[in-house]
Amino acid sequence: LHSFPTRRSSDPVPLAQQILQPVSGENQIVASGQSFQPIVVCVTDSSTPPNPVLAAAVAFENIAERPPATSSGNPSMPNILSVSQSNPQTDVNGLASTQPSAGAFNGMLEVNVLATAGTGAMLNYVLEALP
Repeated sequence: LHSFPTRRSSDPVPLAQQILQPVSGENQIVASGQSFQPIVVCVTDSSTPPNPVLAAAVAFENIAERPPATSSGNPSMPNILSVSQSNPQTDVNGLASTQPSAGAFNGMLEVNVLATAGTGAMLNYVLEALP
């Protein structure tokens, strides 16, 4: 009988084998001045079935911006109001989260949250605050 080793939660997972999956927080629309719900992601390895990765570094970038105005049918660039980053590590279940924010800005806003892990795993969330 052959026994095959299984991955222990303490075994490092190569960055190229880390997979980022959405858990919650997508497609949020709130009234201006209200808080968004947290965005939660899960980092797993590439095995079947996937195992959660403990202590994986996840980078969240939060960009609050005013949507671009159009003049004469030509779109302009968005007005970036604030940029912030957080770098939590995943818990024993492979979960990491961030609290998206429009900062102290009011009116029609978009909040883009980019989550990255490993060498190429990426998720993009576009949230809206409406007046």
